[in-house]
Amino acid sequence: MSRKLSKIMAAGFCALLVVFIFPNSVLAESAVSAKQNNPELAGMKAMLDCPCECRLTLAYCEIEDADCSVRPALLTKLESLLDQGKKGMELILAFMGPIHPVKEQLMEARLHNRHAILFFYQEGSQACDEAKAVLKKGSQAWGERVKISQVDINKKENSEIRQEFRIFSTPTLLVIAPNGVIVREFKENLTMENLESAFVSPAMAQILRGLQDRRVIFLPVGAADWKNESSVKKTVSMVGEILRTSVRIVHLDPTNREEEPLLKMLKVDKDENESITYVVSQSGQIGSRFKGPVSRKDLFMAFQKVLAARSGCGGSGSGPGGTTCK
Repeated sequence: MSRKLSKIMAAGFCALLVVFIFPNSVLAESAVSAKQNNPELAGMKAMLDCPCECRLTLAYCEIEDADCSVRPALLTKLESLLDQGKKGMELILAFMGPIHPVKEQLMEARLHNRHAILFFYQEGSQACDEAKAVLKKGSQAWGERVKISQVDINKKENSEIRQEFRIFSTPTLLVIAPNGVIVREFKENLTMENLESAFVSPAMAQILRGLQDRRVIFLPVGAADWKNESSVKKTVSMVGEILRTSVRIVHLDPTNREEEPLLKMLKVDKDENESITYVVSQSGQIGSRFKGPVSRKDLFMAFQKVLAARSGCGGSGSGPGGTTCK
């Protein structure tokens, strides 16, 4: 075989590699990327509680409990159901299997980003009847914005859900945020005003979820056009990644009208257009507040401060024990 013919064959072989192998690898990478960026998958992972006893959603389980041996199989199952074309409640029920009708209603509320009210009652109770009357008014006022579910605790089929929510008396009413966290419990003083005050903003729901999971909260407040916003976000994300099993990051958007009560509580002056970072302890107390630029050292020290306050060693604020350490 001549040298010239060998070169021609080699060039042809390379061309075949380019035509067949390279496009296939690109397509494979694109498929993986598309799956990772699938909003339906991301939404389901953010909703579905992790069954490996980590008290997290699948998304948080992936971040904070990556060594969980059950999680990869759960994600594979979820992706398979998505590939079959299942969406919404159909996907949830296929993933979780048969669930109590009330839990199905709660999952549907989360799916549509709505608050839910779970009302436990028993027949023949005047207090329960009065609570039902308030809920009836609420249903008329809120419409589909709030999902109301009622559970008769004396029915055998409700014993499991009663035990799950640890209901020992009636009337008991739970207000549940769109991310599934219980934000308020009412046993008395049930009025429309009190119920509406229990509905929380998206950021507050995330904060409460983090506190429920016993995390320190990094709470950066800032809009895209605020000073130092991008640098603060970068620093907070960097430190949050290092402390990911102990910290939850919640970004508070001051342009979102739903967040006005939280902004007012934090005393944020939006006219200053200056990013602010709060570090909140597991007990919900603000441990540190940084206006403008914040360094990694600042955040690590603030994190240590709230931990010390919690243990009663070195904390002078609201932490248990205060300055009692010697």
